Amino acid sequence: MSVPFSKLPGYNQLFIEYIDNFKSLSDFYCFDYNNDESFLESIMIRKSKYLMDGTFDRNDIVKILTNQNKAFNSFEKTFVNLEKLKSENTFAIVTGQQLGLFTGNYYTVIKALNAVMLCEYLNDRFSNYNFVPIFWMEGDDHDFSEVNHINIIDKNNKLHTIEYISSNILKDKNYKPVGDIEFEESINDTIEVLFDSLRKTEFTDNLKLITTKCYKPGLNFKLSFGRFINYILGDIGLILLDPTDLEIKKLLIPIFLKELNTYPQSCEIVIDTTEKLEQNFEAQIKPKPINLFYKHNGNRHLIEPKQNKFFGLKNTKIKFSDNELFNKLYESSDNFSPNVVLRPICQDYLLPTVSYIAGPSEIAYFAQLKGVYEFYNNYMPVIFPRTSITMIELNVNNFLLKNDLNFEELFSESLVIQKSLSKLNSIDLDEIFSSFKDGLNTLTYEASEKLRIIDKNLETYFKNKVDKFINNLDIVKTKANEALIKNNQQTINKLKEIISFVYPSNYLQERYINILYFLNKYSLNLIQYLKENINLHLREHQLIMLSFKG
Repeated sequence: MSVPFSKLPGYNQLFIEYIDNFKSLSDFYCFDYNNDESFLESIMIRKSKYLMDGTFDRNDIVKILTNQNKAFNSFEKTFVNLEKLKSENTFAIVTGQQLGLFTGNYYTVIKALNAVMLCEYLNDRFSNYNFVPIFWMEGDDHDFSEVNHINIIDKNNKLHTIEYISSNILKDKNYKPVGDIEFEESINDTIEVLFDSLRKTEFTDNLKLITTKCYKPGLNFKLSFGRFINYILGDIGLILLDPTDLEIKKLLIPIFLKELNTYPQSCEIVIDTTEKLEQNFEAQIKPKPINLFYKHNGNRHLIEPKQNKFFGLKNTKIKFSDNELFNKLYESSDNFSPNVVLRPICQDYLLPTVSYIAGPSEIAYFAQLKGVYEFYNNYMPVIFPRTSITMIELNVNNFLLKNDLNFEELFSESLVIQKSLSKLNSIDLDEIFSSFKDGLNTLTYEASEKLRIIDKNLETYFKNKVDKFINNLDIVKTKANEALIKNNQQTINKLKEIISFVYPSNYLQERYINILYFLNKYSLNLIQYLKENINLHLREHQLIMLSFKG
């Protein structure tokens, strides 16, 4: 089952157009994701352009990724794929996400699965080449408030937010890269609250053990994220990439240097593209004169141009001359990091990327970056839409069937409640009881006429009994009315509960609920089940029925 994206809330208009009418947007992208020939063209371009400046080779990147994935406790297939990456006939299918607590909203897991699935499809389609899935772990962001919590459905079927609180981090004023933040003792309390909130199942103890192993005091966000996503995904061959690694940053020096030497050219390119895009759509990103950050005293600050060839750090009084900053780039390149404009450029400079698995917002901001890719002598890869899903549990499906409701109707709470109550309230109690009384009065009159012939007193006695019965009918009617009101309230409460499962807090389920809720209920086998039931090439929101138990 599936629903067109246009019938669902929360999707930007550019994404809808990208799905429904790619040709109208072809000027903003390099390749049509619907066409296998586009993938082949992307392969050929990457083969000719990748590593053309000769500053590093495949063995360099493989060595770095091998060391990283050892630290992330990656499985055997990952290292097999890393060996393949040494070959010039091997290409990358890349996706990525912020380092959310316990992987954050569950679409992060779906993106990783999609990368693996697209590799499998392309390996079958283009047998002369190899394709390996790579997950870019975005750890340079400093939006702690975005990643320090998750949402689950608790044992009382209520939405419940689980938050990790750090004594050293101001949630709304954090400048430290999230990937560097080390967990304190309070992470143990967070895990206890999490598993106390979930309903106890046969899978709970093992899942808690895994979570506790991955998230413990002294480990940082990126190490915990990498180990945890490996545990829950299993041996599927996913290669994790930590872009905050010093060795990675050294490879990126030419990109950083060009940005500093040529500013604000990349910014102006984005602005020019944005002007064209905004004739019909809303732009997702706003470029900066310099699209780089610098980490000073552990905090990440945007680099800003100053007068007389000086550079400053935003929200500080710190300034560097151009020579000072260039020297720092060579001496401590790990202190530099790209913003949203430059991050894809860095990614596809490092990797032989044929395709990037992108969510709706990412697809929208890639539309602004084609010219930046060209400025950096590169090509935007095939931007492949990630799968969008809602997991439908058995009780939810049964409720929808019983009440003759469609999935998309649940996105308007007032309308779906009105529809459901109208069915209940179609029962007219006044009509039922007045009709019954009318019929009873007719029967009473006929019986009274006959009883009078026998005995007048018998007729009177009979009428008294009937009057008492009619009075009791009014009591029954009152009780029936109370039951109808109660049923209405129960229906409203149940509807709200169902809506909170599929559209929690007015978000699509995949953008709000953490995967641990489902893993706790259905086991780690859920991952393989999703992989088998997701249609990678279906351009609609997919409803995945959870019809199995562990």
